Parts: sequence; C-alpha cells; structure tokens
Amino acid sequence: MKIELKDFNDLAFYAFRYALGRKSYCTADVSNLLIKYAQELYHPEKYVNEINIAIKSDDAGMDCDVAGWVKCRNKLLEQL
Repeated sequence: MKIELKDFNDLAFYAFRYALGRKSYCTADVSNLLIKYAQELYHPEKYVNEINIAIKSDDAGMDCDVAGWVKCRNKLLEQL
C-alpha cells in the first residue's frame, strides 16, 4: 500500500498535535517519525513553532519527551 504525500502530511501533523505534550511512548514514536521523514513534511515551520511554544510554556511533556522534541525541532530546522 502506498500513501499519497498529502495524506501522509495530514496524518503526520495530526499525530504530532496529539503527541506534543503527552507523557506517553507515542511522543518518542511520533518525534522519531518526524525526524525520519523530515524532508517529506510540508511546512516544517509549523512544527518548529508549536514545539517552541510547548517548550517555553513547559507543556512539552517530561524531560525525556522534551529532549525528543528538541532533537526533532533541530532536524526540522534543517529543512527551512
């Protein structure tokens, strides 16, 4: 099965919005997926902006989650 790039981007963003701030294994799964497919993502600046806001407002999850989001953010910044 193949997925259209637009559909992938929609699903990736929905998963990101769900995972950001959660204290769950899904945070690592989603941030790693975004890192792996960073070059395929439309509008990486949207992800970067939301990660920055969540970190500044202390809403990005536990320390291990924040570390994953920082790594993800840094990879996405390479795409800008």
